Amino acid sequence: MKRLLSLLLGILVPLFALADVAPIDSGGSDALLAGGITLGVILLIIVGIIIHLAICLVPFFMARHRGRSGLLWLLVSFFLGWWWTIIILLIIGDSTEKQMRDLGLDKSSN
Repeated sequence: MKRLLSLLLGILVPLFALADVAPIDSGGSDALLAGGITLGVILLIIVGIIIHLAICLVPFFMARHRGRSGLLWLLVSFFLGWWWTIIILLIIGDSTEKQMRDLGLDKSSN
């Protein structure tokens, strides 16, 4: 939970610092939300989340190629970080079942 919170704060804090905040006494036409956050900031947040999810798909496909659960490794990469997940997948390698299939020792193929 701390990792998710730090991820969200790591994305949101710089975006809010760069946000075009409308003055409080403006006529209201400049402010989109109560805090005066512009549409551009909201779009940056959405684009950032989409890019993060797209990068997290790399470990997903790596895990599936190695005979491991893609969904599990997608969740791990989302919370732990995609770079750490890729390193872990490279270290642990293929699953035992995939190694047996590759060697032709799979019992279900007989």
